[in-house]
Amino acid sequence: MALHDFPPGWDEARVRRLIQHYECMAEDQLLAEDEAKRKQWRSQYPGYCSFCRKSHKDAGPLVEGPDFVYICYPCILLCKNIVEVERKRLGIETPS
Repeated sequence: MALHDFPPGWDEARVRRLIQHYECMAEDQLLAEDEAKRKQWRSQYPGYCSFCRKSHKDAGPLVEGPDFVYICYPCILLCKNIVEVERKRLGIETPS
């Protein structure tokens, strides 16, 4: 994106207002606003596993990571197995 290229509906004044809004806030206010937005987002968009795309209804409980990334238990097991196979293939000991 070139300098002064803004997404549709945005202009320099809007960007400046947004920056000013966040620069005036204390860290605890920023964290509270972020958590409120996360809760709102979660209520509107039920979680899906970021790996297999199954919903929490099909895959069971999801582990939430940063930036709305989720993983289900079957995918956790699959990833664990992949790492174990690669460690064996490379001759790396599995930590105890």
